[in-house]
Amino acid sequence: MFRAPRAAAEYLAAGQRTVANDWNAGLAFALAGDVDAARRHLAEVGASEARTDWAIKLRDEAVQLAEFTDSSALTAAVRDRIGAARAALRLSGDRPYRL
Repeated sequence: MFRAPRAAAEYLAAGQRTVANDWNAGLAFALAGDVDAARRHLAEVGASEARTDWAIKLRDEAVQLAEFTDSSALTAAVRDRIGAARAALRLSGDRPYRL
């Protein structure tokens, strides 16, 4: 659907403001190297009023990721998180996206 992380990030950022959209936009902006936009969206998730287990976990992860100020460190942390999620789901390939 999208050829680059920035295109996905901009699409998500322009859409309805939800925890899921902010989370995904934050990750996509991080992959695109835009640490300021990534931190903004992750901070929104971190400030959300989480009530369910999955939302609390997402909020806590967003808070941790939003603390990164270095673009390459944030990108590496997001790549690690994506890799862990893919491994947990037993998805093939260690590089599901191109940068």
